[in-house]
Amino acid sequence: MPHRNVVTWTTLISAHLRTGSLPKAFEMFNGMRATNERPNEYTFSVLLRACATPSLWDVGLQIHGLLVRSGLERDKFAGSSIVYMYFNSGSDLEDACRAFHDLLERDLVAWNVIISGFAQVGDFSMVHRLFSEMWGVHGLKPDDSTFVSLLKCCSSWKELKQIHGLASKFGAEVDVVVGSALVDLYAKCGDVSSCRKIFDSMEEKDNFVWSSIISGYTMNNRGEEAVHFFRDMYRQRVRPDQHVLSSTLKACVDLEDLNSGVQVHGQMIKGGLQNDCFVASVLLNLYASFGGLVDVEKLFRRIDDKDIVAWNSMIMAHARLAQGSGPSMKLLQEVCRTTSLRIQGATLVAVLKSCENNQICLQVDKFIHL
Repeated sequence: MPHRNVVTWTTLISAHLRTGSLPKAFEMFNGMRATNERPNEYTFSVLLRACATPSLWDVGLQIHGLLVRSGLERDKFAGSSIVYMYFNSGSDLEDACRAFHDLLERDLVAWNVIISGFAQVGDFSMVHRLFSEMWGVHGLKPDDSTFVSLLKCCSSWKELKQIHGLASKFGAEVDVVVGSALVDLYAKCGDVSSCRKIFDSMEEKDNFVWSSIISGYTMNNRGEEAVHFFRDMYRQRVRPDQHVLSSTLKACVDLEDLNSGVQVHGQMIKGGLQNDCFVASVLLNLYASFGGLVDVEKLFRRIDDKDIVAWNSMIMAHARLAQGSGPSMKLLQEVCRTTSLRIQGATLVAVLKSCENNQICLQVDKFIHL
């Protein structure tokens, strides 16, 4: 490239950041400055957002300093990125607020950044205050990002209904991100009817939406319908992720529906998730409830990076099938010997349930008092 201007430099820097090559991006930025090409607000913005992590806090401060010297710190585009960086790097929130209030013009992006930041740290009263100021005082129309932040602050069914009403008023209800959040929250409130209405109103349904409706019906003891949703998802050629598979398998466990569980297992294999710990732990429970200990053992041994839930599931499988305390105790010893996982009360209860004599119980008692 014979001549590079600020646009081409910024494009190159952005490309390296998108591919995760931070050292190369900063090398390009230094090269840009070495040629006396002045960075603009977009250059600073992409770099500041890349520094929005505690490990790059010092670098972010240096970029912020350069931004101040360039006279662009009050620009709405670069300024909102300063706010974003301060919130996400673990800094004092006062720094983020100061950067926000220093902006000459606060557009919707800037308001969404600060509202989202306070939602992330759990300051819900500040979120409501900022939203009221943005909409009521400055007359800015909230968008999908605004409603996602507001939904994070819901603490009751009544608040959820109020925010849902606002989302409907501004046409955000049918957005996939807002819609999936609404489905998820209504499910947690036990309002399955509202879940279904929102789900049916959405023209576009991605993995998150399907996952929300399936897990929502499963947690509300509507497992049969959850399995039907899974089949509808498959017919529409939406590829299930581990969250969808796990929720559907939990429904199969509750229903004692082995046939549907086997179908879900087939989808796990097709999606390359048969060894995923998150999903396989639930599948262990399903197969164990039907006495297939050989299959359970094979599945368990194939799981990558077993967590304590997977170990508990395997120990419980032995306890459920009355295999005696020997296999359970061996698994307990194995998890202590070969991993750094912290033994939980549920693990010890599972072993105790399989105890066949006082000697084994005494061995378990030693683990409790370590």
